[in-house]
Amino acid sequence: MPPWYRTWWSYLLYSVLALLALAYVYHLIAAGRRRLVMQKELELYRQKQQFKKESDLKDQKIDSLKEENLQSELRHKSEELIQSTLNIVRKNEILLDIKKEVLGISHSISEENLVSLRRKTLRLLGQIETNIEHDNDLQAFQSTFDSVHHDFFKKLEAAYPELNNKDKLLCAYIKMNLISKEIAPLLNISVRGVEISRYRLRKKLNLEEGDNLAEFLQKFSK
Repeated sequence: MPPWYRTWWSYLLYSVLALLALAYVYHLIAAGRRRLVMQKELELYRQKQQFKKESDLKDQKIDSLKEENLQSELRHKSEELIQSTLNIVRKNEILLDIKKEVLGISHSISEENLVSLRRKTLRLLGQIETNIEHDNDLQAFQSTFDSVHHDFFKKLEAAYPELNNKDKLLCAYIKMNLISKEIAPLLNISVRGVEISRYRLRKKLNLEEGDNLAEFLQKFSK
């Protein structure tokens, strides 16, 4: 009889043990591969999160720079608007002084041989009036004002086409929180004339008695 370790059932046991050993080794290898894959996926996820974080920071910086640029451009436009307004005030004040002087000269002339001179002074007055009403400063003011206040003049003209140029300018000056005394030289009228123009403007804008004109214009075109 062969020894027990050489019997058929012992060989069968050896085969089963070998298969179990191979299965265990395969399990270890597969588990190791799964851990490696999980580690790579985790690392990839961390990299994606880090990339997203960096991308968000860059987007925030870009948005911040855009906001700074917009604020800087707005300040620049506001300065241009103020400068245009001051130019109009200075120009109109000078022209009004000249107008008074020319009127004084014209009234003092009564001799028949000075008729031509009187005509020249009157023609000069007409030129001054034209310069007061039509000036490049006004066009620059309207263009700059539209840039700062979201096309205020264009929207105002579209909503209320019956408004004339002085009405639209008055709306802009009121929107700038200017008082009647400050608006008067800009429109080349008296303070009383400004108050009358404000009253007429309310009618054209269809405002009720309790409606505030300044508040209405502040909210308009926003």
